[in-house]
Amino acid sequence: MKLEDGRTARTLQSSVREWRRSVRSHSAGLSPSDHKLLQQIVGPGGDETGYFYGGFTTSIGIRAALRLIGKRITDFKHILDFGCGSARVLRWFQDVQPRSELYGCDINEDAVDWSKKNIHFAEFTLNEKLPPLPYTAGFFDFIYGISVVTHLDEELQLAWLEELARLTRTDGIVMLTVHGRDTAEKDLNAEDYQEFLSRGFLYRRATTLSTVEGLPDFYQVAYHENEYILRTWGQWFEVIGSIRHGAMWRQELIFLRKRKTQTLTLPVLGDLPLCVLGAPTIGSAPDAELPIHGWAFYPDQRAAELDIWIDSTLVARVRASLPRPDVAEAFPGYPTALASGFELILPLKGFTRGIHIIWFALADKHFPMAASHFIRTEGLVDDFRRAITGAVYRARTATAEAVYRVRCAIRVRTRLRRLFSKLF
Repeated sequence: MKLEDGRTARTLQSSVREWRRSVRSHSAGLSPSDHKLLQQIVGPGGDETGYFYGGFTTSIGIRAALRLIGKRITDFKHILDFGCGSARVLRWFQDVQPRSELYGCDINEDAVDWSKKNIHFAEFTLNEKLPPLPYTAGFFDFIYGISVVTHLDEELQLAWLEELARLTRTDGIVMLTVHGRDTAEKDLNAEDYQEFLSRGFLYRRATTLSTVEGLPDFYQVAYHENEYILRTWGQWFEVIGSIRHGAMWRQELIFLRKRKTQTLTLPVLGDLPLCVLGAPTIGSAPDAELPIHGWAFYPDQRAAELDIWIDSTLVARVRASLPRPDVAEAFPGYPTALASGFELILPLKGFTRGIHIIWFALADKHFPMAASHFIRTEGLVDDFRRAITGAVYRARTATAEAVYRVRCAIRVRTRLRRLFSKLF
């Protein structure tokens, strides 16, 4: 099914081309082998598959979020991944070069060392607990920080917000993720939740220790309420809006602009379910059919109806309602997690060989919530066979012509000998 609205179709096709460039430019194959690093980035039980999938999906979410405010990532000259870890997200932005310059900073020395050794198209810096960073004021026009202020107490948070404001040029964009109210409601006991509501902010020790293992003791868990963000972050930034969940998992993405404008409300630009695209995995190469499965649910128990896309073609609409006891186990306290699955097998006839982006969005929406990519190989073998057959045919033809010429030459020579023998 093709999009009928021409403007929407052109925008979507432009986005897909951008995503494909990201995949083509990606330095594939390298991921941290340190299990501790993977757990810090991906979560408990984190592995290489989750590292690649999470980074790609988050990068697609950032690109799509920028388009909501009329921007593309290539519109920015200097880009900072604040809290880059081992470049899980940054690695998917290699396509912005040479137009844009990429930078990353993190407090995790092992992660920064890994990034310096393996991700050569960006500059990485090990930062201290407190600012400053070694960049001049107004150097960056786009900064994003995925799951950074979610780990800082209020004093550190405010210090780093002031530093990010110093580093961002006027009208520059900053995106930071937070644990919002719905996550706080599920994670906190009644007493802590009431404190959170009264203050708008709560910091406490992490209960899932594997996610902060190896990190400094001050790196724990924080929760933010919208009114607190407006009141506090608004000292330095215009608060544009937020996107809940989707590519940001259990977190909310907060849009900020370096501008002296008072913001009275925090608009929700996207209210998305928690979701995962389990298959196809990043870089898989299916044959004639593509197995697709995943899950999606809203924290408030709404049903999630999804459109599944390959590139800019809508291929299926599904309701996320199949049994997923594994998801319910991972998300206790979310009733809809138990029946949040979807799966289907999609024939790939008609899809050309090469790289394809598979992604899903809410029904009748076009904002990607999870994404992967696969390589269509059917047709490559046939092309190879045709090429070999053609080469063999040409070789045989050339050989036959050469043999014919040799035979002709031999006949001419024989006839000349006979003629000369008669004459002499």
